[in-house]
Amino acid sequence: MYNREILEAVMKLDMKRPIKLTFLAFARFARADGREIWPGYEAIAAELRCSERQIKRDMAHLIADGWLIPDGKLGYTNRYRVDRAKLGLPEVPLEKAKIRGKVVLEPTPPAPPMPGLTGGEASPEEKMYRNMQRIKQRLGSYWRLRTAKSKDAWLQQPSRDELSVFVREYRAMVNRLDGQAREFEVESFYAETILREEGAMV
Repeated sequence: MYNREILEAVMKLDMKRPIKLTFLAFARFARADGREIWPGYEAIAAELRCSERQIKRDMAHLIADGWLIPDGKLGYTNRYRVDRAKLGLPEVPLEKAKIRGKVVLEPTPPAPPMPGLTGGEASPEEKMYRNMQRIKQRLGSYWRLRTAKSKDAWLQQPSRDELSVFVREYRAMVNRLDGQAREFEVESFYAETILREEGAMV
């Protein structure tokens, strides 16, 4: 589950665009306490359409400047954490659970499946869910092309009305504690960013 507070704090930072994009890509994996960041360089490089060498250079800057802090290993994989204090955010307790005397990270429960999506006429809730899925896919494609500075990005950008509906429905999901909201969290952040850039109310 992505932490909106951390992502919004990173978005406000004044730093070079390539490094900021790399920071955002890694910060998406942080828990509320800023820990548990361990995506592969290859996956991040593929998402940002750049080389692994570039990602490693950006990471070196982020670590040297104290934005990302090495936080041990998970097997052979390096883990990192975000310095919440440096982002101007208050510290939160480390989420832990004890099993058989060992301290392990508390897993995020999976989102429940959307009921009634097989056969029959779709209910209004099911139709809205499918519409959310459609906008989510376009948002993801648009954001990847935009990150890569592709001139074709505008072809995938959802309309302002679609973005507004997406954000409104996502917030409604959150307010009613719908576990399905996790599925749309990152794309809702993208949608709000685009709407703010266009001067639309969010």
